[in-house]
Amino acid sequence: MEPAKQRKTMQNGESGKVTVSNLGTRGRFGNHVFQYMFLRCYAKDRGLAVETPDWIGRYLFGVDDPLLADPSAFMEVRQTGLTLEDCHIANATEDFSFADFNGFFQYRTRYYEPHKPFIRSLFAPSEEVRRQLSEAQNAFDALEGPVAGVHIRRGDYGYGPYFIAPVEWYLDWLDEFGGGRPVSVYLASDAPEAVRSAFGKHRVVTAADLGADLPRAPYFPDFHFMTQCDALAISNSSFSFAAAMLNEKADVFMRPDLAQRKLIAFDPWDAEPLLRNAMAEDHGAAFMHPRRNAKLKTRLKRLFGLMPK
Repeated sequence: MEPAKQRKTMQNGESGKVTVSNLGTRGRFGNHVFQYMFLRCYAKDRGLAVETPDWIGRYLFGVDDPLLADPSAFMEVRQTGLTLEDCHIANATEDFSFADFNGFFQYRTRYYEPHKPFIRSLFAPSEEVRRQLSEAQNAFDALEGPVAGVHIRRGDYGYGPYFIAPVEWYLDWLDEFGGGRPVSVYLASDAPEAVRSAFGKHRVVTAADLGADLPRAPYFPDFHFMTQCDALAISNSSFSFAAAMLNEKADVFMRPDLAQRKLIAFDPWDAEPLLRNAMAEDHGAAFMHPRRNAKLKTRLKRLFGLMPK
């Protein structure tokens, strides 16, 4: 939709409004954070009101935007370019009003940097969530510091840019960070028991160890405690990247780079949220999910006529 083709004309001083009607349903939690971040920053810059569906952020962050009442009042505006330079929405010279934005809006984060205090205030845990996590927070605060956060993604990773980063990369960094000595590690992972033993000498704690229990959003304790760490090594994931943006304690941020085959430093407020400079399939089975690796082998065998279709 071009700005000149807005569905509704503003009259009588009406400021206009915008929405993301699929907020909370497209992608996973990290995607939802970036969608809401974009929506609120866009509206704030242009003096527009915001309406949102009933998404998990109302509970987690206490945001209370008016509920989306009439989706037909908005015209879909679809993101057509992934990067800040290529996205027509980010570079439009006129405003989109009465727009229903559809996209992920994971621009290089210098786009969001001017709004840093505002964004961090948006994603502060609600009073209810702070109360539910209070005992776990006390246990976290009692850990011997400094605490290094590590995010290891496994279950749904292992293809394309969503490669499986070897634990060894994180261990190499921890040795450098701790000067070869054991350090306290907060392990955020969708498979903590599968990778925990690899951390050997380090003092590893998980959300379960802290007694963190949030049934409505069981993934959120990992997100929250990554914002509390003194240093953070993420995965190639919008989930942990967003947590890095909200972390006001750390001054060391690391991420896996498949092209360089190691962790590299990054600035959460001036970096691409997702690295797309290398694909798991181009670097071998070690970076792929076993099921996807098996499927690739099957396709190759069929390609070379070694098995029937």
